[in-house]
Amino acid sequence: MNDDEEDHKQTDQTGLPYQNFGTDIGEDLPNCDHEIFESGEIVRVSPLPKASTERVVTALRQEGWRVDWHWESSRPVVKAIAGLEDILTIRRRFDALAIAEKTDIEAKIHSMTKRDARERRVIAPVPVPLPD
Repeated sequence: MNDDEEDHKQTDQTGLPYQNFGTDIGEDLPNCDHEIFESGEIVRVSPLPKASTERVVTALRQEGWRVDWHWESSRPVVKAIAGLEDILTIRRRFDALAIAEKTDIEAKIHSMTKRDARERRVIAPVPVPLPD
């Protein structure tokens, strides 16, 4: 693997436990398409966890869009190679699919018992004080 591939490999960067819901720590996700990574336009910074973003992007690819995502600054960044009108269409489709995915995640969390939640360490986000 060369340095360029290492820069955009979608490796796990463990964040807060609630960000990792539905993912396995240390999962090996495929590399972002190099051409999309280098010259694609940003569609969205995904509010979803990595595995959910991958499912949404896969659905967009199945619709025929040239789209992929990579991990940047602790967030999945979705990019596409398309014209402006198509980028706006992809953004709307991403948002619609993301809402469905988020609803599914929330339903799974709400269906968990407290014991399940403790075992999986799924917690609500808590503000963390910054050091002085």
